[in-house]
Amino acid sequence: MAPVGAYNEFLGGLSLLLGLFTPLGALAIIGNMAVAIWKVHGKNGFFAQKQGWELPGIIIAATAALALGGPGNLSLDKAFLGGKKKNKYF
Repeated sequence: MAPVGAYNEFLGGLSLLLGLFTPLGALAIIGNMAVAIWKVHGKNGFFAQKQGWELPGIIIAATAALALGGPGNLSLDKAFLGGKKKNKYF
């Protein structure tokens, strides 16, 4: 399963970097970090100093914010797919 996780991280990160298929890239990253918390970091508590789930949790929150906020005006989603703004603030 390590190659699947590596592809999720690479392709999900590339998707978020380019702003292409942003919700799918965010889902890949969130799923990967959720598995990391479940399998490795969850038993160690919260704090990162003890290899806890603090950093994967922050990555999940930041990725969810990108997915919910949308890719932005300089993204490939906007250029190729004609993404529309969800509301007047984003």
